[in-house]
Amino acid sequence: MFLIKVHQIDSDDPNAFKINYYLETKIDIGEYLQIDVFADDLIYKGHGTFIVNKITMPKMRKLLMLAGGSGIAPLFSICQASVCSKDGLDITLICSHKNKKDILLEELLQQLDRYNTNLKVYYTLSRYDIGFDG
Repeated sequence: MFLIKVHQIDSDDPNAFKINYYLETKIDIGEYLQIDVFADDLIYKGHGTFIVNKITMPKMRKLLMLAGGSGIAPLFSICQASVCSKDGLDITLICSHKNKKDILLEELLQQLDRYNTNLKVYYTLSRYDIGFDG
């Protein structure tokens, strides 16, 4: 079981808590989520198919990935492969960084996000930066 506390969000400002907004609007209470930890051997074969530790996983239509700092690197590769091949996998990527200047691959992720509507990228900061809009 994975417990998520979702704060009530003022409907006039859905950007106030982007992760909370996503969880509140996209995931129903009681809905099951599969949350996996990266394995030593992960291969994305395309079209929602992954091989983890030499085992082919059931095909996915939607994928939520969470990254912190340089942990974005392998997830960026998955996003890039899916978007460039237009394989139809719906990807939501949530990246967390200390501050705005620490965001890695931001420009490349924005390009992928604009290129394909199946990819949505959200950013969070653990330290407040004036003017940051996520």
